[in-house]
Amino acid sequence: MELRHLRCFVAVAEELHFRRAAQMLSLTQPAVSHLISQLEGELNARLLDRSRQHVALTVAGKTMLKRAKKILSAVEDAIAEAALLGGAERSRLRIGFVEFTNLPFLGPVFHRLAEDHPDIEIESVELYTAEVIAALKERRIEVGIAILPITHPSFVVRPVIKGRWCVLMPATDVLASEKEISLASLAKRRLIFFARHINPPLYDWLVEQCVTAGFKPRVAYQSTQPPVATKMVQDGVGLFLISDYVVREVPDGLVLRPIKGFPEIQLAAVWRADNKSPALKTFLATLRKVTAAKAK
Repeated sequence: MELRHLRCFVAVAEELHFRRAAQMLSLTQPAVSHLISQLEGELNARLLDRSRQHVALTVAGKTMLKRAKKILSAVEDAIAEAALLGGAERSRLRIGFVEFTNLPFLGPVFHRLAEDHPDIEIESVELYTAEVIAALKERRIEVGIAILPITHPSFVVRPVIKGRWCVLMPATDVLASEKEISLASLAKRRLIFFARHINPPLYDWLVEQCVTAGFKPRVAYQSTQPPVATKMVQDGVGLFLISDYVVREVPDGLVLRPIKGFPEIQLAAVWRADNKSPALKTFLATLRKVTAAKAK
């Protein structure tokens, strides 16, 4: 049994979907199936009940998932600690992400790194998903936060947060009484988008969804800062289309309503599998602890 077997099993067990797990691990689906079969063969136990439409954990699988996650967590901690003790020189960690996304875990991660590992210097680089991929290939950053799906044989992918596309609007708006908002109902409304240069492919995708719904969006304002866009909603400039993790605290007088039928946005930490940087190992261990704590 190798760590890759455990990582593969955890990915499938958490997603309950072989294709999605394969995308997360940057492996082919047959390779994932082979690793799971090898693990089950070595354990002489069936861990997953699977068919074309359904994947479920067996009783043995549920127990194995708890154990495997503890083992992988302990290995990550040991690697990070040994790497730091092995060299006291100050190291730099370059992280690519879009600050506009207002990711709730980055602040606590950076704070803990500053407190526990002052030898690590964090350098943030403003990059959207396509730029993150290019920067990783060219080794201009050590890790990026990018939108899934990502498939590349040289990368390791760890999902960290997911969210829904929503509309931020005044509580007095006629649409505020709806549990979910249809995109078509925004056809004649003034809208606020994030500025296109922040993430051109995602901006264009959002416009395309509006066109598919039968209208060209009336973009009254393109914002580079979520608080500014929120203030624009309060001032009556328009309704703000954004993922719910970006606007974590909804001000009094406003409501956040999900858009019906829109896919979830899932973000992941992405790094090169061959990157053995001690600073990267420490960052990943800290990220795991912070996100695990938030999930409880």
